[in-house]
Amino acid sequence: MTERRAKYHAVNDQWPETIPPLTGPEAIAAAKRLYRFTMKKSWRGKWKLVSGNRYTWTHQGVFCVNPNYTGRGAINGWHDLVHFMSHYCHSRLWPRHKPHGPNHHHIEKEMVAYVLAHGWLERKLKPKPSKARPKPDAVARLEASERRWTTKLRRATTALRKIARQRASQAPPGGQGAVRKQRNIIATR
Repeated sequence: MTERRAKYHAVNDQWPETIPPLTGPEAIAAAKRLYRFTMKKSWRGKWKLVSGNRYTWTHQGVFCVNPNYTGRGAINGWHDLVHFMSHYCHSRLWPRHKPHGPNHHHIEKEMVAYVLAHGWLERKLKPKPSKARPKPDAVARLEASERRWTTKLRRATTALRKIARQRASQAPPGGQGAVRKQRNIIATR
């Protein structure tokens, strides 16, 4: 067995025999925390749940997380998520190193230990259910909408009255014809 294979056997031997399936919300939460654990800062872009033959990787500023990767050599679930996250973090920390460079197995080993130490395989990473706000009934929504439109109508009426007053105060005495006559007189002198 080569030295590199021995290193990765040490990494893979950390995983328990049975690994529970990985759900979408767990995958997003785990990916965020693994990124922050390894990179020592949070990802600034968006996170997106994807499926099928897509790697857990970034694409145009969006971190795409696939909990059930179905590509070549897929093991699925937690193992693939940690493996792809370790590759991404390794490529960001050491951009000139090869994908399975001298530091990659250390990162993956630390990530596996982090997952196991925090009990994520025992479903301790499940998101807390959010409190659902009660939806206002249709009548209350219509009444609120009517109040808003009435307010807008009053503002518009007031603004139109103000414009009419300004126009009246700026018009010369005698109306529009007087202005033309004055201009003609000035032009002929």
